[in-house]
Amino acid sequence: WKSNDISGIFSYLKPILDLHQETILPELEKSYAEGKGVAAPFNKYAKFFGIYAQYLQNYNHACDILHRYRTKHKRFRTLLDTQRNDPNTGRRKFQDIVSYMIMPCQRISRYQLLLMEIMKNSFEEENPIRYKEIESAHNVVQSVAMSNELYQKNSEDITRLL
Repeated sequence: WKSNDISGIFSYLKPILDLHQETILPELEKSYAEGKGVAAPFNKYAKFFGIYAQYLQNYNHACDILHRYRTKHKRFRTLLDTQRNDPNTGRRKFQDIVSYMIMPCQRISRYQLLLMEIMKNSFEEENPIRYKEIESAHNVVQSVAMSNELYQKNSEDITRLL
């Protein structure tokens, strides 16, 4: 393994993990426990979701590195295959590593869907301030999701052209 290959694959995962484990999740838990709902943390920390654009920028490169190692290094290919299989049955149990690597890209869209569902099941008349907070969080997360999707599409188009 070359160290720049390892960082090329995993470079933006740590900041994304830290953002969610150390900031967003504790804030969501606190906000929910205090009866404030879940929108405030999204409004507060959505500006940090730009880290996903950096991850997306690197995603195709990371997949290329994995493909190169899988193709050229039998031990690596065997390791990945072994990790995917159930040790008891030998059958496929887990997804391929590339399938896991796309998951961070999907998180923002899932947040958007979550906030949309909360909005659908909330009544503006009951608590107009909370409803506006949810609506604002949804709009901010939706904007980030749309930017990420556009960025990913453009990146894929450029990759196809090359």
